[in-house]
Amino acid sequence: MYLYVDYDACQHEPHCKAADCCPTGAIMYNEDARRVNVNKDLCNFCGECVKTCPYAVFHIVENEVEARRLDEKLRQTRNTFEYYLKKFFQVTKNIIPYRELEGYLDDFPGIKDIAVLLVDDELKIFIVPENGFDKIKFLEFANKLAEQPIPANNVILLEQIPRTKTGKIHFSQILGQT
Repeated sequence: MYLYVDYDACQHEPHCKAADCCPTGAIMYNEDARRVNVNKDLCNFCGECVKTCPYAVFHIVENEVEARRLDEKLRQTRNTFEYYLKKFFQVTKNIIPYRELEGYLDDFPGIKDIAVLLVDDELKIFIVPENGFDKIKFLEFANKLAEQPIPANNVILLEQIPRTKTGKIHFSQILGQT
């Protein structure tokens, strides 16, 4: 067994919940560096860190080869709309835990596709709507989660979100449509 740590996904608030719950003390949080350290010799792969961390930072895999595959997969998805959506909700006080996000959006009608991007340090939400989409209700929904109000003109409706064959977003094409 191997404990993979996705340091890019780590967002402490203001301390590491996984370090607090680790029964063996394998996970330590360095406050000065704002980074977790894992003593893999102490880890017993109990999975408490996986269950406790709201950001899906910890993954138990079969071996180091699987960890490298997971790392590559996570790095490839950093540019997909799911990553931006998850980052958006992570920086809003984590009201919706990382692994429950998709369930919340499934319950919100009329969203075929969504991309949440920072454009010049301003949050922009691009939506491909379906029948039943209500922009006002979506803004109410999003503003309950956001630290700062999201202006209505920052929710942009598109016919489609252009993507490459790998699923990555064509940012320049999206931004050209605004």
